[in-house]
Amino acid sequence: MTKIAFDIGGTFLKSAIVESEFNLKGYQKLPTPVNENDAILHEILRRVEAYVHTFHLNEVWIGISTAGAVNQAEGTIVYANDNILNYSGTHFKQALRRCASHVNVYNDVDAALLGELSYRKQSLESVFCLTL
Repeated sequence: MTKIAFDIGGTFLKSAIVESEFNLKGYQKLPTPVNENDAILHEILRRVEAYVHTFHLNEVWIGISTAGAVNQAEGTIVYANDNILNYSGTHFKQALRRCASHVNVYNDVDAALLGELSYRKQSLESVFCLTL
C-alpha cells in the first residue's frame, strides 16, 4: 500500500508520496488552479496517475487535507468560501475511487491536529489546535 497526500489551499496545491517515518517522495507544490470545470479535481487525478506511472504503484491510499467544511464520511466539500471558487459540492471519494482503494478527506485544521497526534509518542488526556 502506498499513501499519497494532498494539501489543497486557496494559494497552493501540494502533494507527495508519504513513506514510512514520514519521508516524502515526489513532492510537488504548484499554485492552486482556478477551479473552473472541476480543475482542482482534474489536477489531483492527473497527479495520482503520474505518481502511479512514475513510481510503479499498485495499491494506493489517498489522504486529502483541504480548506473548507468537509463531510468526512462522504468525502465531499460541504462549504468553501470564495478563496476556492466552485469548490462546494466537490466529491473526492466518488471521483478518486477508480484509482485508489481508500480516500480520506479532512479539513486542513483537523488534518494538522491528526498529524501532530500521530507523531506524538505519549498519550494525552485532551488536546487543542489553533491555526491562523
